[in-house]
Amino acid sequence: MSKAAICVVVPVYKAMATLDRCVESVLAQQVEGGLTCILVDDGSPDESGALCDAWAAKDDRVTVIHQDDLGVSGARNSGLAAADSEFIVFLDSDDALRPGALQAALTAQRAAPHAASSSQRESVIGQEKTRSKAFCRCRFFRKPFPEPIIASGFAPPASRKP
Repeated sequence: MSKAAICVVVPVYKAMATLDRCVESVLAQQVEGGLTCILVDDGSPDESGALCDAWAAKDDRVTVIHQDDLGVSGARNSGLAAADSEFIVFLDSDDALRPGALQAALTAQRAAPHAASSSQRESVIGQEKTRSKAFCRCRFFRKPFPEPIIASGFAPPASRKP
């Protein structure tokens, strides 16, 4: 199989309630050139890691990385290092993509390679679905990615609430 056009990297931590919706929204995307999804289980203490493994068993486009809790930046870095695609997209495990979002962003990115692409998303807060009025910047990054891969600014694992 040839290299996919897009790889979606999803950091996973305590995501039992939202992961299915997130992954379903990724795998439902129709993308010219195909897509893959890397789920990075960031040492989640719940059954999120097993849920990731179940997705990988169901769909060969899904790859799972299990690692110690390195925080969201560490999870994204791990996914980025493993990704083998022309473009990389980061998606949080409590977000879902609208149908056609990745193809629209890919088309826009190829038409204007130096511009940021955006797509609307839905977020899940608790059990309630909310539509974001703002747009989620779904920036497509090309490999090789310049160092440092991800800038700091995310909460370190020690500051996470149990």
